[in-house]
Amino acid sequence: MNRSKNTPSQQEPIYRLEPLDRASFEDELTNESTHPRIKIIRPTELGEVEGYDDEDDEDDDEGDVKGHLMRVSGRGNTSNTNDDDRARLADRSSSNKRWMAARRRGNNNSSGTTRRLIRLIKLIGSLLIITLLVLIIHFSIIRSASSVKSFRIDWKDGPRPLRMIDLKDWGSGFGLIFPKVGSKRWAQLYPASKPSGPRPRQPWVDRYDHLISISSPNRSDSPLYHALVTPRARLSLTSGLAEYPDGIDLGSSGICSYRRKSCLRDLSSTSEGGEVDGLADIWFGRPKTWSINFDDGPLPPSESLYQFLDLHQQKATHFWIGSNVRDYPQLAIRAMERGDHLAVHTWSHAHLTTLSDLEIVGELGWTIQIIFDLTGIVPLYYRPPYGDVDNRVRAIAKHVFGLKTLMWNCDSSDWTLNQTYAIGDFVDPPMGGFGLNQSVDQIRSHQRSITNQKDGDDVVPGKIILEHELSLESVEAFRVTYEGLERFGWATCTVADCIGSDWYQQK
Repeated sequence: MNRSKNTPSQQEPIYRLEPLDRASFEDELTNESTHPRIKIIRPTELGEVEGYDDEDDEDDDEGDVKGHLMRVSGRGNTSNTNDDDRARLADRSSSNKRWMAARRRGNNNSSGTTRRLIRLIKLIGSLLIITLLVLIIHFSIIRSASSVKSFRIDWKDGPRPLRMIDLKDWGSGFGLIFPKVGSKRWAQLYPASKPSGPRPRQPWVDRYDHLISISSPNRSDSPLYHALVTPRARLSLTSGLAEYPDGIDLGSSGICSYRRKSCLRDLSSTSEGGEVDGLADIWFGRPKTWSINFDDGPLPPSESLYQFLDLHQQKATHFWIGSNVRDYPQLAIRAMERGDHLAVHTWSHAHLTTLSDLEIVGELGWTIQIIFDLTGIVPLYYRPPYGDVDNRVRAIAKHVFGLKTLMWNCDSSDWTLNQTYAIGDFVDPPMGGFGLNQSVDQIRSHQRSITNQKDGDDVVPGKIILEHELSLESVEAFRVTYEGLERFGWATCTVADCIGSDWYQQK
């Protein structure tokens, strides 16, 4: 029987995959040409071998042969078996290729998803920023339109920097839109101390213009009638007095100048038509009250004053110079935190009657603004420096800013004791021969006035004294005479409490 049998060289090999160490690999590689039945599967072919994972390469030690190299040796078998093996290997190779392709597609899909997610986040962020800007612009326009329509002053819309300049001068939280109080950048938001009459902000000008537009020199009941008919005075640099054109009536029937004629307007003061015009001055308190109040702060001597007030648990009214608040904001905050009453004494301690209408607006407006920015309150009272006030000033203060004119009915003359911190467009020279003892005697004489009442007369007008926190000497005059207030029977209070009125316009 003839049996066909292949010789070893003719047999189709049966592939068997065996691990091959480095030494054997190098030996087989060297002798490959002499071993036709030996096939070395190189790393580039490993992807076609079932079960091989190219990620395993990264875990192999440095000394191992990269990849799982296999020795393929042939063994006797039939052609059918050999064909089946080749088909099986081809099928496995095709399956492995499809798996690798799917894996690559998965990686690509994952990368694409990440990129799409990043783009989506960027898009949402951009939309949020655009929405925020639109809202800011929208409400700014609404607020501006509302302000123009009503011509009311919104003190919250105060000065703000448009960009961050110096991070070290900016506070935390909202510091990125408003610099630290007391920093150089903060001080630059406000006017300089000189010249007098700083440029007013536009909302204040808009309100003034509106009031002028509805006023007439032929209608004494119009808001700024007195601003239209009262001339601007000129400051004499020799006498320090406001000088008016010849022929101007300085008394109560005319412009009512306190500085020149000691003219004060009471609650019954009327316009030419007989209507009460609302420009009354305040210069006395309720019976037997003594108003604790000081001009010209805050200044370094204020610290000594605050300590004394704390010791006696005494509240006081402070008529502040706006530029001093800018220069000593921590002292201003200290007064506010201790519960004192805050009022206006202009921005630069100027003679108001010698300024233009808009310069008066700037002097009063900036002082209100900085007090509001620090404390959140809108003052109700102002005191004109040097007592220099007339009907024009009263009308502008009242109708543009809602301020009441608060004067005094007795004086300590303590301003003359030390003028180191005195500012203004004209600083009055000190009174010769007048020192601390003279100021103390003057204050005590006012305190004793409570004993001068007639029998059966229980109405003793309250005292609103003119005192200053201008120097240590002026503070000392107050300290020395404070104990006499209780001894003589005076009830001490802030100006607002002594006159029985509100402290502020709003808080």
